Amino acid sequence: MLSYRQSSLIFGHLRKGQAKQKLVDLFFDFLDVVEKLRPRVVVAENVRGMIIGLAKGYVSLVAKRFREMGYEPQLFRLNSATMGN
Repeated sequence: MLSYRQSSLIFGHLRKGQAKQKLVDLFFDFLDVVEKLRPRVVVAENVRGMIIGLAKGYVSLVAKRFREMGYEPQLFRLNSATMGN
């Protein structure tokens, strides 16, 4: 299993000193690693903003890339306040 958690800076609020970073590209760098390692399971986490509003197109590109690599992407919106203790 390969797991990835991208910063909420892409679709959330930018923190001081990070406005110049291209964090959107990091997800596709992660997909390059997935393609090279070919794990059976991939878990990628991001913020709610990825599946609503203007970022939906971004999620479509990520899901398309997963399908091109032979994966069956599943998207879930979970509330972390209800997960665990």
